[in-house]
Amino acid sequence: MASQRQYLFTRQESFDPDDCFNSVAAGLWVLNPRDVMNLGKSFVSQLDASQVTPYHWSDGDKRHRDYMYLDAFYQKTLGALASSLNEIHEVLHDARYWEIILGAWLLTHVSVVFDRFEVVRTCIDSNPEAIPKDLGLLEFTPPTGYGDYIKAASQSHDFNANLFNLILAHARKVQGSAGQDWVVLPVRNAPPPSVLAILPSTTTFRRRIVRQCNRNLRSSIALLNGRLQSMALTRQRVLFSASYIRRTPLVKLQLLLRQAPLLDFRLFDDNRSSDTPACESLRSRLGQRTLDHFGPPENDFERCFTATLVAFLPLSALEDYANLRRQTVGRTPNVRVAVTAISHYVSEGFKIWAAEATERGAKLVIAEHGGSFPYRDMRFGFEERIADVMVPSIPVADNQTSAVRTSIYLGREDRTNQVVGLFRRTFQIKKRELLIAPYQWNEFSVAADSGPTPTEAFLTSDELLTFLNLLREDIRRLTLLKSHPAATSELDVAALLWESFSESCRISRRKWLRELRRADFILCTYPQTTFGQAMLTGKPTVLLFNESLHRVHPSVVPLLSQLREANIVFHEPEEAAEHLNANFFDPSPWWNSLRTLQARTRFSEAMRFSSDDGVCAWSKMLGDLSKTVERERAPCIRTRKLRTRFTRIQSESPAQYCSGSLVFGEQKWPDFG
Repeated sequence: MASQRQYLFTRQESFDPDDCFNSVAAGLWVLNPRDVMNLGKSFVSQLDASQVTPYHWSDGDKRHRDYMYLDAFYQKTLGALASSLNEIHEVLHDARYWEIILGAWLLTHVSVVFDRFEVVRTCIDSNPEAIPKDLGLLEFTPPTGYGDYIKAASQSHDFNANLFNLILAHARKVQGSAGQDWVVLPVRNAPPPSVLAILPSTTTFRRRIVRQCNRNLRSSIALLNGRLQSMALTRQRVLFSASYIRRTPLVKLQLLLRQAPLLDFRLFDDNRSSDTPACESLRSRLGQRTLDHFGPPENDFERCFTATLVAFLPLSALEDYANLRRQTVGRTPNVRVAVTAISHYVSEGFKIWAAEATERGAKLVIAEHGGSFPYRDMRFGFEERIADVMVPSIPVADNQTSAVRTSIYLGREDRTNQVVGLFRRTFQIKKRELLIAPYQWNEFSVAADSGPTPTEAFLTSDELLTFLNLLREDIRRLTLLKSHPAATSELDVAALLWESFSESCRISRRKWLRELRRADFILCTYPQTTFGQAMLTGKPTVLLFNESLHRVHPSVVPLLSQLREANIVFHEPEEAAEHLNANFFDPSPWWNSLRTLQARTRFSEAMRFSSDDGVCAWSKMLGDLSKTVERERAPCIRTRKLRTRFTRIQSESPAQYCSGSLVFGEQKWPDFG
């Protein structure tokens, strides 16, 4: 009877963890997240290997070893893929060019495939007879770019079912040769939806047509606005694309740079072509050439990875590459410096434009999109390699600048050292509010970094539940739950927590920054963007996180220790709840104490929250970069002008052309070939 049991690798509606006779969950993601949250940590701890397979990255040491291996494998794969794409597109670009275009997708895909491969390997080692034998590959559309891929890999059960099936198909093969060893998934070329198909069926036909016309009108206006801004950008020297700089400091910064103050926007987002069909023959040819450059695979994972590389490569780097390049190149010919925070991840057009611009000598400035305490292992050093200047929240590497603060905090007044609540009467009259920012987690793991895996992130939510249970009832009634809007997860952890405390806590529907300004006391549950923004406001802030799940960089451990001594950072929910119960209604004795002020000052210095808004420092940095590009381009521009003038004179008066020299008026110029 035990041989009838099979593994479930993605969620099934009929799966019941109490009935483990017919199926075994390959991971915690097979269970419904709402049920897991409601049942709690005690339920998860009682599940044994016969119900849920242990997750391979629960061992932190193994995860660090895997990260080091995947870092080297990423570099090897990038080199092979760059050579193959050069041959396919008949171009000649270096590895940095292709890393700008494909690096964000490749570093994620390497981690995703390795994680799913290890899950399958663990299941096979535990019980090979439970592996399902009837594997069917679903129809599959290759992702348009990184944005589509990361959303599908982290949330879609159909996407991960395809990936698991592909890995299982290779696990059944016993091949040691380096020949063709991949499966091209059946491609679905879905036609664009019709007018009626994308509208709710409950509306009248007339209302459907009106709504579709309004959509078309808004799209036309957005397209026209983009074209007008593109015309204005022809004279821009510094380009800002999704830089996360607020409007007021952005206008001030551009005025200091002596250029037209254009608002920050994603210039190339309209160039994404989602209806480009995939070409199976082209992908097969790319797979063969990549395998030739890659060399013989060293293990089963590398052999399996070559198949997924062909199947999941974005359209923007293969079928749609020529179209995107034709639309983006030449739109901003005078840009010397490009500043971005997320366009090098989400905008396929910007990636191609930036790759071409950097080859012409332009400088790429990447500002970290949020963040506070950096993790020990993070993105294989991808951003540091492709950027000319990397602006992190807290610098930890030699190639990261420490001259300016990161762009998300630019223009915000530093209130880290602000003394609050000088009069106790103020806190007695005002109705206080506690803002809690829960950690957002995905259903499937998408990175080998040192942050929490989805399985581990559940423990973070369980600790927050413990904290809320230990809060005083009068404080809990003033608690507001709000998830950070930048999170990519479709799971609203704040809503799941609110279901358990709907009678006391509230859930916010307002914008995050608005709630941050309204709150009187802030609790953060992970050492990233929310904590930095909360500390910048100067309001009483507490950070509660599990240090064994959030593995921070060793260089920031002394800063965390000082914050822990000042009762700003806690690692146990019981201690954090006791601290808030004692200081919530009157935090001034704790928040304004000498030890706390010293810790806040050190954090402000580490994050480079200077006394001003930071705009002047950014202006100086970008101005120096622009002048550097101008000096580097000057000889090339002079040579190009001389070539143009010589060609014109030679065509008008061949007699002025002298062998071995060029004569212009009274001057004699040496021949430059």
